[in-house]
Amino acid sequence: MEYIIDEKTKALFHPLMNRNRMPQAVILNGSDENTRTNAANFLSLWAVCSEEPSKRPCTYCKNCSKAINDSHPDIFRVLPENKTKTISIKQIRDYLIPQFSIIPNESDVKVFIIPEADKTLKTDTQDALLKSIEEPPQNILFIFTTENVNILLPTIRSRSQIFNLSSGSKTDETADRIARDILSGIISHHESDLLFACSDLKTKEIIKEVIPVVSVYLSKALSVSVGNRSDDEIINKIGKKVSKLKIIGLIDACDEILLKAETNINQNILNTYICMTLRRIQWRK
Repeated sequence: MEYIIDEKTKALFHPLMNRNRMPQAVILNGSDENTRTNAANFLSLWAVCSEEPSKRPCTYCKNCSKAINDSHPDIFRVLPENKTKTISIKQIRDYLIPQFSIIPNESDVKVFIIPEADKTLKTDTQDALLKSIEEPPQNILFIFTTENVNILLPTIRSRSQIFNLSSGSKTDETADRIARDILSGIISHHESDLLFACSDLKTKEIIKEVIPVVSVYLSKALSVSVGNRSDDEIINKIGKKVSKLKIIGLIDACDEILLKAETNINQNILNTYICMTLRRIQWRK
């Protein structure tokens, strides 16, 4: 099982992992199919890992080893069984739903991965799954991967935690540019610089693209703060101008920002919160 993901994607999952509270359903949306698959595998590995939360996924415990070898009895990959390449209602009713009432075999959770759900789940099949997602048994995690999350029913989307994955597209270049502007604003002597940079965070979707990039840069700057060096000028500046403790505080703030972006908070209030939080951490004594 391939489970390796890049640092930006891993940063996207930080809030989920730091809370150590299993959601009922996760949707991994966007990017390419291989990236979506690896991200789903990574989350399933994290879910069944038997190590303490801060070390998950460890990749070496019994649960991780079985998951990596595609032999874990609590990880289910739901694939079409017919020529139409769609998952049938019969599969849901005869195979999946009976599994929901059976407790996990070896880990604390049962994971059901449904790859390319926007293509394999028709509307009636999604309806058949909906009740289980609305009122899931304990210790069950659904992981859907989608190229276009909007094809899934709104009721499924609203009950899932959605992660928009990096695609390596022009959008990513824009996210990188905004992230670097925010980092420059954090260390600027002019508060207006950070305010101006945060003004580019016009939607929650953009925030979810940009803040993980900020977190990745900060993680690299943390290495610079303890004596290493980077070829990236902005990383070196952060590492030299911001203390180790403040960088850690900024990374934690990124996780909190992503959590707030999942709520119904007003966009303007959210942007103000982002600017004030990042600035406060940098300016505190």
